[in-house]
Amino acid sequence: MQDVREQIVALAREAVASEKAKHLFVYEEVRPLKLSWSLPWSGDCSWFCKTVYWKAGCSNDPTGNNWNGWGNSVDLFFRGRHITQGNLLPGDIIVFGLEGSVHAVICVENGLDPLCASMGQTGDPSLVPLSVLEGLGAATFLRFDTTDNALPSQPKRPITVADLRKNQLVQL
Repeated sequence: MQDVREQIVALAREAVASEKAKHLFVYEEVRPLKLSWSLPWSGDCSWFCKTVYWKAGCSNDPTGNNWNGWGNSVDLFFRGRHITQGNLLPGDIIVFGLEGSVHAVICVENGLDPLCASMGQTGDPSLVPLSVLEGLGAATFLRFDTTDNALPSQPKRPITVADLRKNQLVQL
């Protein structure tokens, strides 16, 4: 298993930095939507979150819809582990409004006023401080599994003979 949290943040920032993406974003909220990273891109705020997680290689769809054309910010609200703002990490998702029904963003930088990648209007995606989004309703901070079970886990250091002996294994 490999954690792809850093890749989630990098992809969200990449989308924000792409001037081409800003011109080829088509706001669309009618499901089913196509899961794609190529331009032109159609979707809304929650679809952006889902697509970034998919492109990063997460094994589990944060909307719980098995990477199909369905899922929205309410699904994110009910499927994510609710955390406090103090526990927020880059790569976590924030939803706004009653049961997350108004907007969804990806945190790309935590701190007193976290910076978020936001998609949902002409000219997006953009980086927006959390304080700018407070008018959208109560913020709910969500944590999802950011691992890719398909990738082999990378040892933090080379395996030694002592490691093998400790686990009663023999190197062949």
